[in-house]
Amino acid sequence: MQTKSTQERYKIRALQLIRQAETACGQAPLPAVQIVEWLIERRDIYSKSTWRQYRAALIFWFTQDMDAGGESHEALVDAVARLQHSAPPEGRSKERKTSAQKQKKLSDEDLLRLIHYVERHPSRHGVATLTWLMAGLWTGLRPCEWETAVLTEDNVLVVQNAKATRHRAHGKTRQIHLSTFAPEELAILKQHVTNVEQVKLDPEQHGRSGFEQYYHHCRSFLYQATRALWPKRQRFISLYSARHQFSANAKYSGLALEQIAALMGHRSTETATAHYGRRAAGNGGLKVIANPEEVARVRQLNSHRANQHAHRMKM
Repeated sequence: MQTKSTQERYKIRALQLIRQAETACGQAPLPAVQIVEWLIERRDIYSKSTWRQYRAALIFWFTQDMDAGGESHEALVDAVARLQHSAPPEGRSKERKTSAQKQKKLSDEDLLRLIHYVERHPSRHGVATLTWLMAGLWTGLRPCEWETAVLTEDNVLVVQNAKATRHRAHGKTRQIHLSTFAPEELAILKQHVTNVEQVKLDPEQHGRSGFEQYYHHCRSFLYQATRALWPKRQRFISLYSARHQFSANAKYSGLALEQIAALMGHRSTETATAHYGRRAAGNGGLKVIANPEEVARVRQLNSHRANQHAHRMKM
């Protein structure tokens, strides 16, 4: 079952792809089947994950069009069938995979150099990018989760778990308590939440929502800044690096795996251990508290692992 947020992203992405196809083919409106053929011809320039997103977006949109009585039902069914039966791309070469260039930590030294860079190179999105990094470093949110995050009057951050619909989260939402934040830290986090709320009110532009535009601009600034600061590096800081550093700090601080999973929105206690920042990269200074009920839920969801461990110890 797709969430409203997912459906909205699919809609925006589908409309963007349709406009690109119409521009490339010099015809508007363009029949659904021709849009599909255009996308399939370009398939090999996409990564497998991007191809899955684009295909899912068009399938969603064409299915909605069936219900709305747009193009003929048979034509839309044919277009959807072609997408569903199309083979995935072979995948980009390692040289073109951006994930291989992302750094899984955000050291204090690197953050300080970024701050100095912003001071020397004033930019509309420079301070906003730093604010985003700090907020992510302190809370561990995925960059995309800020779009729907809400900060209550009691300084509790309520987050919609991004992986909930894929059964990889411990629930639909998680609560992150900020009661240990210093006033100046809380002011920075509130500023980031305010920034996101303001851009969400902007009208859609070029097929993107206000949040997606804001996300794009901050990532672009960070891309330029990191390449200017560290031209010889092979891995660079991204907005996601803050989440990795949060995980490393949580491990360094001695938090139980159930607490880390609860804070990061994971269903499995093994996810942070296997895929996120290492304890050796941590520096402590954890500023958040997990919701006890969510910690208990994670513990229950992972009880089978504890039973398996106890069984192995007896053998």
